Amino acid sequence: PRSVPPAAPTTEVLKGDAAAFMKRLEDKQGKLHVCQIAPSTFGSISEEFGLAPGTVTAGQLVLALRKLGYDYVFDTRFGADMTIVEEAAELVERLHEGGTFPMFTSCCAAWMQLAEKNYSDLLPHLSTAKSPMSELSAVLKSYFPARLGRQPSDIIVGFIGPCITKKAEAKRPQLVTTDDLHLPTTDYAVTTRELGAMFRYKGINPAELDPKAEGTEFD
Repeated sequence: PRSVPPAAPTTEVLKGDAAAFMKRLEDKQGKLHVCQIAPSTFGSISEEFGLAPGTVTAGQLVLALRKLGYDYVFDTRFGADMTIVEEAAELVERLHEGGTFPMFTSCCAAWMQLAEKNYSDLLPHLSTAKSPMSELSAVLKSYFPARLGRQPSDIIVGFIGPCITKKAEAKRPQLVTTDDLHLPTTDYAVTTRELGAMFRYKGINPAELDPKAEGTEFD
């Protein structure tokens, strides 16, 4: 598709989840707000501003998220690396010690829901590894606050990606911290469209930001 000049941000009324998430960013109440971004959002966020996919660079998106109110911005691809390691280790274990084959991935929240609701006979075939989102969120609610000298309850973790089913994954009762509080490791999930609405609400157009400015690198 042909690139077009960046569309001017417009003020719009936020609704539903986008309004709730924006309210939390505007009133942090002493919490550190952390987000992780699915790689597909790098390409698709441009369309929210009338631009060809991929026009907005990853650096511009990271800087825009900081301007939106996030204190730290992480790349979900790191979570994907952890998932790959976990799934590979599980595959080797099944090969050596015996296990159900074929082994299917557990990365996709929609696929997991489909299997649980309609194909229960396939559940033994699923990997026990968490999705990239949940792998990284677990680190962000354990190792990360310890490194900062903070408590897990001080960290609010948001996920940004295109899939609406991630909202349900974030609410799974299994995906909580291992301390006595049992906090959700992912506090909420924002879709790419909701993120676009949040940017427009705050008058932020990522395409207009300097891709080489300070704050464009992932944490």
